[in-house]
Amino acid sequence: MATKNLETVTGLVEQVNQNRTGIKVGGAWLNISQYKPLGELPTPGQRVDVHVEKTDRASWIQSIDVLDDGQVHQLPMQQRRGGGGGGRSPAELREIRRLTCLKAAAEFCARRPDVKSAQVVEVAERWLQWVEQP
Repeated sequence: MATKNLETVTGLVEQVNQNRTGIKVGGAWLNISQYKPLGELPTPGQRVDVHVEKTDRASWIQSIDVLDDGQVHQLPMQQRRGGGGGGRSPAELREIRRLTCLKAAAEFCARRPDVKSAQVVEVAERWLQWVEQP
């Protein structure tokens, strides 16, 4: 049998999923049971008290109280995902591209016994130049 405990989660609603079966508060997804439907769901930016039942598998919403008379607050930038970088800095994005090219070059060159290890970096640099073309 799954262990259960009840908690109250307070915070801004960051997202409501597309199927309206869950909301994201404080970086965690809280699920709405098909067997215990809720009335109107809060909108992103509203501050809520969510009473949840946590099981081994998920956090299930028991009830939601919208606070601050339903006022919609500005969400912090790191919670607004969906732009191209997912909240990462340009330096982080470039580092991800560099390491991805290096990994791809290593895998590509591993199948070629005549390629030296120094050439792997040369291949990665060329591929990175190509990836970063406008």
